[in-house]
Amino acid sequence: MWPIVAILIAVVLAISGGAWMGVRDEAQQEHARALECFEGNVTLPVYADGRENVVEKLLRAFSASNPIVDDHCVTATMVDTLPEAAVMITSDPARHVEHRLSASGRSSSSAEDKWPVAFWESIVLATAKPHSFASWTAAEARATIKSDEPPMLRAMAATALADKKVDHAVDITKRPEDANAPLAMGESVVPPHVTAEIFDDVSVPFRAVALTATASVDESQSRAAKALLDFLRENIPQDPNLVTEDILPSADVVYNLAFESTESPEQLREMDSTPRTSAREHATTPTVDGQYPSISPLENQSAEPSPAPAAPHAGEKATSTQSEAHLSRRASVRPAALRSHVAQPSKKILDICQRRDAQQEEEKPVVCLAVQEREKFGPF
Repeated sequence: MWPIVAILIAVVLAISGGAWMGVRDEAQQEHARALECFEGNVTLPVYADGRENVVEKLLRAFSASNPIVDDHCVTATMVDTLPEAAVMITSDPARHVEHRLSASGRSSSSAEDKWPVAFWESIVLATAKPHSFASWTAAEARATIKSDEPPMLRAMAATALADKKVDHAVDITKRPEDANAPLAMGESVVPPHVTAEIFDDVSVPFRAVALTATASVDESQSRAAKALLDFLRENIPQDPNLVTEDILPSADVVYNLAFESTESPEQLREMDSTPRTSAREHATTPTVDGQYPSISPLENQSAEPSPAPAAPHAGEKATSTQSEAHLSRRASVRPAALRSHVAQPSKKILDICQRRDAQQEEEKPVVCLAVQEREKFGPF
């Protein structure tokens, strides 16, 4: 009896000792971080004019990397209007960004070539029933474009459908949206219970623009903005894939002809000063689409997901994947796109992910989910 009691006591002491060591180590880490951040905390306000759900995941990943700027601990958060932001994330071309900033009394703190890509989003063709078009151009006669998508996404979709014929692409942008026809849109907003077909991977860049300080944005927040931009350059691929690179010049012309802003400065100022909270509340969780960091949890996918198909080449049929109760449940999107768009994660990010392995999938930073998918599909 006594040997058993002695063993039990030893086990309890060992467990207690291990728990105490864990608590002590965590306390030491927090203390060390407090010493590094002896100037306190700074909140980095970020405004996005679309895809707020993706941006929020991105900001959580940045904050989880424990950024420190000038002895301040930095936490990034979304804001609902441009005037209160230190960073703007948008898919608009540079000239339109500058026009909007000027209308809101703001300005960028760096030249256009210093604006990093925050994330890429693939354009897909959503249909109520699978059509298996062989290419974008094969779908051109019937396809329309989702009317409330960002203008640059619509310009790129039209350019892909028109095979880079600018005049025809402009005409496509003017087609009324038809819910019964194949509908081009970003993959993160595909509605439930439809099929999303991917051809050549045309991807829209959403870029981050650091803004100058104002009465409502102080210098410490402006410096924190630079830390976010550095994080993006380190972890997000900055160069387009070959298909996107080929389409972008023509799409830029299509944007000029079809969507160049006709709003007055007053109208632009009102647009960017109106809170977009409702858009963020109702945003669709992004899909596992190969577009880093638009990678979302896989916990809701069906019990037996179909294997991921290989990337289609020109002339081959597109891959079709059936959305279930939510787009984030689609697991069988081409691994080739993932290989081309997920950057090699830094050691800091890998350490963050390892520390969070015990958390629920939906609580992981999006970078960890990207790493998870990268490991799933193997080395690049």
